[in-house]
Amino acid sequence: MESDLNPYQPIPTAAARPLESGELSFAGQISETDYIALLPQQRLLRGLVMILLVLLAPVTLMTAGVCVYMVATLQSGHETVIAFAMLLFLLTLSYVAIRILGPGYRARRQLKRHPDLLGPAQGRFASDGLVFDDGDCTHWFAANWHLGILVHNSGIRVPIDTNPYRYLALSERLFDHFDAPAARRQIEAWKTQADTTNGWSQWPLTGDDASDQVRFAGSISTRQSLQTADLKSKAVMETLAVAAGVAGTALAWHSDHTEIMILCAAYTLFTIVSSIRIWRMYFVGHHDITWDQSGWISDTELAWRTEFQGAKIPLREFERTEISEQALVMTSRRGVTFLILREHVESDDQWQRISQQFATERLP
Repeated sequence: MESDLNPYQPIPTAAARPLESGELSFAGQISETDYIALLPQQRLLRGLVMILLVLLAPVTLMTAGVCVYMVATLQSGHETVIAFAMLLFLLTLSYVAIRILGPGYRARRQLKRHPDLLGPAQGRFASDGLVFDDGDCTHWFAANWHLGILVHNSGIRVPIDTNPYRYLALSERLFDHFDAPAARRQIEAWKTQADTTNGWSQWPLTGDDASDQVRFAGSISTRQSLQTADLKSKAVMETLAVAAGVAGTALAWHSDHTEIMILCAAYTLFTIVSSIRIWRMYFVGHHDITWDQSGWISDTELAWRTEFQGAKIPLREFERTEISEQALVMTSRRGVTFLILREHVESDDQWQRISQQFATERLP
């Protein structure tokens, strides 16, 4: 997508201006409680688990009754062992289902993978989008951010990427005066207005000194592997579900519970298909992405933006920088990689300046 602006030209802004009427400002610390309050509700998963619990409850109670009867009558032998093993399996399956339903468990698992979702939060919502400072970097999301900013009675959830669990949890306590209906109307009005304008013109961040900035602009195309920690974890969970289904089917078969065996077998077949699909995605899956980007590099920071989002990142936040004859690759402490091509820099002199600045490590 072509910009109507000169990407190398600094864009005038009033980033430090006072808040205008209708703008929403927030400040504070995003906590685990805030994250849980705005956790997405997976209704399909909840429904499936509830159905599973309804089916398991009578079977579990019946099996428990059988075990009590066997203990009371001092019975022993193969059938008693099978009954207690079946009861243990059903109780374990029920416990896992309840844990999946619990928001605390899901939240802690996600925050362990993405600890950067918690911490300082200061910024504002305005007609030019969301400006957010996390204490280290300044981030910007356009007013028409395509992933969708969602307003709830408990606060505002701002998705960071396509992962539904990576979001800014701006709970109502971070705002001075939070009115969910009014906030929803205001943000929707800004989105509608932004849809009729060029997203590049909304960029509200500038550098302190334009004279030391090496500017870049261009289109990037890359192929990304799907071998991510999230997908691997999902594949492992599906494999464990297969093992549980096989164990349940075997126990039901040995104990001559035909109905339970059919139910467990159907569950096992479903999880096998799902597990194969996810493992295949993990090992051979990829997706091609293309985006337009622009920004600058100075002696102290990298500024990067697309039409819908951007950031200003101090150079101290990068743990690795690699430069070749044609590209500069910068990886932040949070694992985010930025790619800047030589052909996207305004001049050869500016590229030489970048080369000298980041010549400590070179790509092969």
